[in-house]
Amino acid sequence: DAALLEILFVGVCGKNVEDIINLKMTDVEPNQINLPNRSIIISDRSYEIIKNAHEQEYYIKSNGFPSPTTFNFDILLSPSPYIIKNAKGTPIEYNTLYSRFRRIKKYIGNPNLSFTSIAESGMIEMAKTIKAEKGELNKEDYLSINKIYNLTRIWEKTKRRIEDFL
Repeated sequence: DAALLEILFVGVCGKNVEDIINLKMTDVEPNQINLPNRSIIISDRSYEIIKNAHEQEYYIKSNGFPSPTTFNFDILLSPSPYIIKNAKGTPIEYNTLYSRFRRIKKYIGNPNLSFTSIAESGMIEMAKTIKAEKGELNKEDYLSINKIYNLTRIWEKTKRRIEDFL
């Protein structure tokens, strides 16, 4: 489940989280994720989280705290090229992915957590890093953030959305 949060944070999402559903290990290199319409630079830590998720052989239900009625505490995962996978080794379905995410929200204790809020946190972190390096953010920086997060909105909207957090 850590990989789901990490890839959202670095900018992998897409409409109906299709980029997450379709993300394969062949799309990931030690320093970047290559998607059909963009490349995303990632840290060594992000790469290790993604690689570990891909190599995972078992999925532990309910973040390791199943209810007393839960059967099959862990699920054997079939070999698969996908990062976020299901037991069959095929692309995970949206409803299954969202169900996992709801359990993460409950486990963390934050009912306001969403795919969007995690991605926006990543955008804020990126903007803070750019500002620390350059001393300021300009139009090109916001356009770059939009491209990484696959946003088609105008850069001023991205600026308004994250500037209060800088």
